[in-house]
Amino acid sequence: ERVDAVDPEGRLRCILTLTRHAGRRENAICQLLASDVLRTQDDVEVVLSALGLDERQAQYFPHGGIRWRAETDKTGRYTVTPIRQGVREAIDTYLRKSPRVGDVPLFPSPKDDSKPIRRDLTARWLLKAEKFAGLPKLAGGQFHPYRRLWATERKDLPVQDVAAAGGWKTVETVQRLYQQADGATTLAAVQAGQ
Repeated sequence: ERVDAVDPEGRLRCILTLTRHAGRRENAICQLLASDVLRTQDDVEVVLSALGLDERQAQYFPHGGIRWRAETDKTGRYTVTPIRQGVREAIDTYLRKSPRVGDVPLFPSPKDDSKPIRRDLTARWLLKAEKFAGLPKLAGGQFHPYRRLWATERKDLPVQDVAAAGGWKTVETVQRLYQQADGATTLAAVQAGQ
């Protein structure tokens, strides 16, 4: 509710959900077009085929997916990733409130809906929502701590898949900069081999 008080249209809530559960950079999320949200497996199949990828992979997109365009991705690559059910529900809720169709910004600027929301505005909104909710500012940036958390939560998965899903170019970047030590894994390391 406090997030919605900062942004009644629900952009910030949906951006935060994507940040938390898609592992992508804030700028890539802010730059999404409505047409980048692939709501059905048929939509995914069409996009995979158009990109010269194996359209049979659409079976691994039970809740739809997102097309991450090269021009908005730091690595400069087109990728298509599945989304989890909670992300799909957040996108559907947002789109019921703020319908968007076609090649228009999914998260439009409050001043000009033909342009995407700016990163600096979402960062200010996040700080305002945290303050309003009485939460401390997260260390290490506004949205980047969510990206690190996302990568860390997936340390038990093959790093190649984590890098692909989160939009990293190299597995070394994921391991060196994003995946953090945590108590449970550190304890498991200490107890291993007993």
